[in-house]
Amino acid sequence: MKEFVIRPMLCEDLVEVLAIERCTHSPAWSRQNFVSELRNACAYAFVAHDGQRLLGYLAFWMICDEVHLLNLAIHPDFRGCGIGGRLMRFLIHFSHDHGAKWIGLEVRRSNHKARAMYCQYGFREKDVRQAYYQNNREDGIVMECRLDREPI
Repeated sequence: MKEFVIRPMLCEDLVEVLAIERCTHSPAWSRQNFVSELRNACAYAFVAHDGQRLLGYLAFWMICDEVHLLNLAIHPDFRGCGIGGRLMRFLIHFSHDHGAKWIGLEVRRSNHKARAMYCQYGFREKDVRQAYYQNNREDGIVMECRLDREPI
């Protein structure tokens, strides 16, 4: 596994974050979306950084005892290196340590790799949001991870 640290996302990271976002998500979040999240008191954003470049990031909301994963992406050159899994473990431990009882998310029905990774970390499919994604009307699979037990 590539050596890296997980640290809070800074405005200075947005050029690299947006480059990853554009090649990972469709439609991609804009710079303003990320700036808004960095200013939102309920939002948290972290990056995986190897000292030279940004490898991936995650963004989530924490409201009371609930966490909602908004965005997680890994640079295409570093997929399959364990970075996504380490960011997921970070999210689970951070959420648990801050008193969250569960984490929720939506994922595209067609994103089988992400769905498998989420299941590996204790997420279960709970519901379907019909035509959730506006760009192609793809269904969103609602997944949830209960944090009643000691995290993975």
